[in-house]
Amino acid sequence: MKYLLLILLWIFSLLPIQILYLISKIIRFIVYDILCYREKVVIDNIQNTFIEKSQTEVIKLKNNFYDYFFELIVEIIKLLSISNNELNKRFTFSNINVIKQALKKNKSVIVVVGHYGNWEWALRSASNLIDTKIIGVYKRINNTIFEWLLLKIRSNTNVLPVEIKSLPRELVNNNEKKIYAMVADQSPTLEQSNVRINFLNRDTLVYTGVEKISKKYNMPVFYLNIKLTSKGYYESTFEEINSKNINGKKLEITKEFFSKLENQIKSEPRLWLWSHKRWKHTN
Repeated sequence: MKYLLLILLWIFSLLPIQILYLISKIIRFIVYDILCYREKVVIDNIQNTFIEKSQTEVIKLKNNFYDYFFELIVEIIKLLSISNNELNKRFTFSNINVIKQALKKNKSVIVVVGHYGNWEWALRSASNLIDTKIIGVYKRINNTIFEWLLLKIRSNTNVLPVEIKSLPRELVNNNEKKIYAMVADQSPTLEQSNVRINFLNRDTLVYTGVEKISKKYNMPVFYLNIKLTSKGYYESTFEEINSKNINGKKLEITKEFFSKLENQIKSEPRLWLWSHKRWKHTN
């Protein structure tokens, strides 16, 4: 059953991307307009973040988010068949040399993103341009079929997926330069973290693993700033976090990451994953 679904998605991915965008409107109509997928979560998240917005503005942002969200889904599926050349035209890096220079110093590096823009395209496109092995750190999700499909889509790259629970072993055994790519705005449980910061106008539980790894293994951290320039085209820039003092104040790296992400969300809010139950564990 899983392999049949994968074959069907691969066939679907062969369609021209403009056709996929048209189909995304049909998917949106079914999943959102009829089934109302996570509408309450999206509205609550937007209202609590942008308390100054009127109800009309909240509804407009909600609709803009769903438009992009379903376009993002077909873009991710497109990874099953898109050529490296085509992807590199659609997702570009303005300063990828800063990563190459950091690696020349015989250091592994950490690249962090949020659930913002097309983070999946970022990983694949970077792997096309950098010879160094990229470790894609991921967190297991409850839907096993969906997780399996995502791993299959990601396996069509030069990226090695590593489940977050296996990361300590990978770091201890590592004896070569690598890039550790992490989506770092996920929601921890109270058992996983008791660290809170202000993020998007709310008291927010956060993971601090990126900061701990950076300090323990002396790895520089880079935030990938992703911008959507037109439908299906992205430009991105690597921004070093806490470059002056890697062993600086506690939570400095964590706070800077979330500050950069928040500024980016506020500049183009429809590109963040508002359907994510980000504050489900925050009391």
